[in-house]
Amino acid sequence: MRHEILLHRHATSLAGFAMIVAVFASWVKGTPLMKKPLAALLILVATVTSAAAHSYRKGTLMIGHLSAQPARVGEIGKVFGPLLNQGPNQDVLVKIETPVAERAELWLAEEGAKRVDEATLEPKVVLNMLPGGRFIKLIGVRQPLVAGEKFELTLTFKNAGAVVVEAWIEDKPSGR
Repeated sequence: MRHEILLHRHATSLAGFAMIVAVFASWVKGTPLMKKPLAALLILVATVTSAAAHSYRKGTLMIGHLSAQPARVGEIGKVFGPLLNQGPNQDVLVKIETPVAERAELWLAEEGAKRVDEATLEPKVVLNMLPGGRFIKLIGVRQPLVAGEKFELTLTFKNAGAVVVEAWIEDKPSGR
């Protein structure tokens, strides 16, 4: 991690929460996980740790799990995921950079795919980058994007500044 950025990883995964509830429920009901408390504890720790490693926080800005589609060298890649501004004032995503592509741009696919210069993050509103909507387009992919691997992205915001995050390459990226 870069020293100039105060970045806290933050667990916000719905799947992680669901796993916690399932493990707790199994203890209450006395189901088979109750008979294997060490296994249940390991599942819980792995889930929470995994969720924490995929989300980021800088000040009042939260960036959820970012996922990318697999792509070959020279192809176009796409990145999806949620952004949340928890502060009282809007912020604006103004620049995206990554070493895995010649360029990274913000695109909107809702009204025919078109490039947009910036994305405004209103206070307390989630900006979802999802398939069929807003997304980050990687133009001129420099290295194969292989499922199971990850790569760095730098998202620069007008107020919060630069945030270095990781995007996980998934066969079916969800953006959640």
